Amino acid sequence: MNRKVILIFALIISVSSFGQITNEFELTGKWRVDEILDKPSNPEYQPLIDGFKNSTFNFKENQDFELTTTHSSELFEMMMNEVLNEPKWIFETEKQLVRIGTHEERYTSMEISVRMNNGNLFFHIEESGLTFLMKKRESL
Repeated sequence: MNRKVILIFALIISVSSFGQITNEFELTGKWRVDEILDKPSNPEYQPLIDGFKNSTFNFKENQDFELTTTHSSELFEMMMNEVLNEPKWIFETEKQLVRIGTHEERYTSMEISVRMNNGNLFFHIEESGLTFLMKKRESL
């Protein structure tokens, strides 16, 4: 009997500590990178890492997306200008995935896996291997 109680207790704790974003409205607003948790070790990525270090992701209510930084580099500017040219965003709830791009190219410019854990929001950008702890700056 004790094992069943412990198992149920552990299940309740694990369910309550890992949440999901349930709709686009929860993402809407400005999110600042608070900390970079995972990053590639290749030195060629350093300008990209530096650009993201002080960046803000703005998920606007009209589905427009804006990425700004206080530490820009040539590589970061290239990404913003070429990859994120007039981008929109959509959220796939079942996959917990933000897709950024245009409707014509099927929102494939950038994909961000979203994860909630103990009230914290984490973004993971698969293409770069970067994982960020995010803090909300303002809501709409």
